[in-house]
Amino acid sequence: KRKKEFLTSRLLLEQLSPNAIITYNEFGAPELSNGDCISISHSKNLVAVIICTKKVGIDIEQISGKILRLSSKFVSEKNLKNLSKEKATLIWCCKEAVFKWYQKGSVDFKKDILISPFIMKEKGKIETRFNKTKHTLYYTKIDMYYLVYVCK
Repeated sequence: KRKKEFLTSRLLLEQLSPNAIITYNEFGAPELSNGDCISISHSKNLVAVIICTKKVGIDIEQISGKILRLSSKFVSEKNLKNLSKEKATLIWCCKEAVFKWYQKGSVDFKKDILISPFIMKEKGKIETRFNKTKHTLYYTKIDMYYLVYVCK
């Protein structure tokens, strides 16, 4: 499975940015040899890659009850009430995308990445605050997955 994810991400990279070479920084975040920024995500049978001249973060996640069961680790106590597996998955994707955008590790998903209230849709924007900075994240639902990205 890991080999397939690796090979798929490299095939996508070759299509998006031919001849670019991926290296990884000290925190494990991918970097491109041509100076562009990259983020990679995978979930089950899907792989997502985003490349931009600005810093980027992307996450794709299958909607599942597992994320809902783990939500107390990344959602504040007051927001746990009436949380569905779809909303928990979308919140997780948002926080993971911001974490990947940051590229430096040591982030407390529950305390450091704050999600503004939002209404669930098939696609849209979600506002977040991270390290006192606002970020706009873009999301779309693809079958039983959410894809979220940030570019800033």
